[in-house]
This record gives sequence, structure tokens and C-alpha cells, in this order.
Amino acid sequence: MNICVQLAADLWGSPQLNYLQRKALLRSLISRVIVKRTAADRVEVKIIWASGHFSEGVVLPPVGSQRQVTGYDTMVERTRQLWAEGYSDLQIADILSHEGFRSAQRETVLAKTVMKIRHRHHWVSPYHQHRFADKRDEQWTIRGLARELGVESGWVYNRIRNGFLSESDVRCFSGCAATHVEGTGPAPGALCYAPQEPRVVVTVRSLVLRARM
Repeated sequence: MNICVQLAADLWGSPQLNYLQRKALLRSLISRVIVKRTAADRVEVKIIWASGHFSEGVVLPPVGSQRQVTGYDTMVERTRQLWAEGYSDLQIADILSHEGFRSAQRETVLAKTVMKIRHRHHWVSPYHQHRFADKRDEQWTIRGLARELGVESGWVYNRIRNGFLSESDVRCFSGCAATHVEGTGPAPGALCYAPQEPRVVVTVRSLVLRARM
């Protein structure tokens, strides 16, 4: 039996057979194939050979959504644990792959899959938490200030770049950008995170007036 199996495998892999001949070979060896889908990403296959023997296996087809992957909730929790320990997306993806998890369209976990899971659950760095928040510690961000003034965030940045804000409105500030807002709420100032912009402090009493001009 083992000799026949080896001969068939050698013949299958040789260039002697074309596509149609390979199909004919399979038909002569296989009696029937039973396929059963047990989950969105799990297909059980049972091959019954002409001899009466059978072989069983599991096929993992690609699926359209990560939520359809078996063990998704466990993968999410494991992602949270690794993120809390300080691992990067790429490192988390490698660890999850070695632990048997996978992405929806791949046999392993992709770094972008980890990123999507983090963003869906708002597990982001403190920098991004500040960047996308309207306020931090009761202080305005540029995003929040723009919403308060009824303008786009780019309105503030453009007036910094084009000099619309005078030197009396703007001064240098190291570490991050902060916007000082007078008369717009209980908070005396704001932290504005603009990674590609000059780090500035803007006195906004005049800015609020100009926004309404």
C-alpha cells in the first residue's frame, strides 16, 4: 500500500501528466468527497478512496470579516493583553500567529489586523487619544477648539502658517502645541497636538473675533 501511495505521489508530481490526465488519475483513486462547513472559516473534508479507506482534514477558507474567524473574541482579549504590555502591532501579530490565530484573508495574523482591532476598541497611544479628543484635562485641543468656533481644524493651522496670527497671538512652546482660549469656557487653555505643525501657543481672544469676521 505504501509503495502504491509513493508511486502515485511521484507520478502526480512528475511532468509526465498533463491537467486532464491528473483529473483522470484522481477519479480512478477517489470514490467520493464529503464536505461539511462547520463554521464560516472551517470546512471539514472527508475523502473516501476507491479501496474503501478514507482521509479526513480541515480546510481554512478566507472569510470576509475578522469577526467570522473562529476564536475572534479570544484573539481580541489576547491583543488587549499584549498591547497593555507595550508590544507593537507587528510584535503582537507575530505572537498571535505563533499561538495559532489568523487574519480573515491570511493563514497568519497581519499587523494591520491588530491595528484595526485596537482602533475598534479605542486602544490607542496617549498621543492619538489626545489628537482625536476635543479636550484633554478640561483643556481644548485644536480639534475641539475648531468645533467650538464652527470652523475646520485646518482654519487654525492655515492662519498659523500664513501669518494671519500676529506675534502677539503666537509664541513658541516646546513639547506640544497648546492653544490658550480666553472666554470660551471654564478651561483657561488648551493642548493642541499637531505633529507636522510648528509648536505654538495661540491667544484666542483675537482669534475668536477673527473667526467671526
